[in-house]
Amino acid sequence: MAAKARSRASRKYNEKHYDRISVVLRKGLLEPLKDYAKFKGVSVNSLFTGFVQSLVDADKPRRDAQPPQPPPPEPPKRKERKPSPTLAMVNEWHAMHQKGISHKEIADTYGYTAETVRQRLKN
Repeated sequence: MAAKARSRASRKYNEKHYDRISVVLRKGLLEPLKDYAKFKGVSVNSLFTGFVQSLVDADKPRRDAQPPQPPPPEPPKRKERKPSPTLAMVNEWHAMHQKGISHKEIADTYGYTAETVRQRLKN
C-alpha cells in the first residue's frame, strides 16, 4: 500500500512541476545519442533540455524586439476647391458665350463645372 501511495505522490508532483513531451527518433539514432550524453556526463533528458533552452535563449532578442508600429492612418484628403472665378474671368466667359461657345465648353476650358459657368453668367 505504501508503494502505491508513494507512486501516486510522485506522479502528482511530476505533473505539477514538469511538462512532458515525447520524441520519436529514427532507428539507430538513440544509441549514438545515449553515447554522446554519457560522453558529456549528462542524461539524455538534460541533453535535450539544454539544447531546447539554448535555442529559446538565442531567439529571445528577436522575439522581445517590438515589431515596428504601422504609421497612423492619414486623415481623409479634402477635395481641393477651385477658387471662385474672378470678375475678369466671368467677363471673358460672357464674351465667349456671345460668340456661341456653350457653357460646357467654357467650363471644360477653365476647369469649372457647367453649372458654375451658368450661374456666373446669369448674374
